Amino acid sequence: MTDFRPRRSVLYMPSSNERALEKAKTLPCDGLILDLEDAVAPDAKESAREAACAAAAPARSRLEAALGPELAHRLVTSLTGVDRR
Repeated sequence: MTDFRPRRSVLYMPSSNERALEKAKTLPCDGLILDLEDAVAPDAKESAREAACAAAAPARSRLEAALGPELAHRLVTSLTGVDRR
């Protein structure tokens, strides 16, 4: 049986705020949700997608290990709209 660890604290933040993204790395939260829609100004959406991809790069290697590189690539591309090949 797999150990289950409840997620008690999840931090939501706009991915357009680079200072907040850096600070999030140091916070003891269980999860981080990067907002690409409501909290991001229309003219900042493209740069917010790029910042989200950069911030999620460490998690991408874990996705690739779990799903395989092709499925991980398709998942990340469909979620972000950015093809980073």
